[in-house]
Amino acid sequence: MVAVSVGSEKNQEQLRNRLALGADRAILIKTKVEVQPLDVAKSLLKFLRKKTEACVNGKTRH
Repeated sequence: MVAVSVGSEKNQEQLRNRLALGADRAILIKTKVEVQPLDVAKSLLKFLRKKTEACVNGKTRH
């Protein structure tokens, strides 16, 4: 299983948690600015087109 996150270095903690929960790999798609949901969706689509086996975990912020 591959965990993928889109954002800044701050997202590394989330990816470490996914590795601790059993993910085989963690990938951070780095951005320089805070991303909006549409930007995340576009980045993930590009990633998924390249990779066929991925598990995406999202977190909603309020």
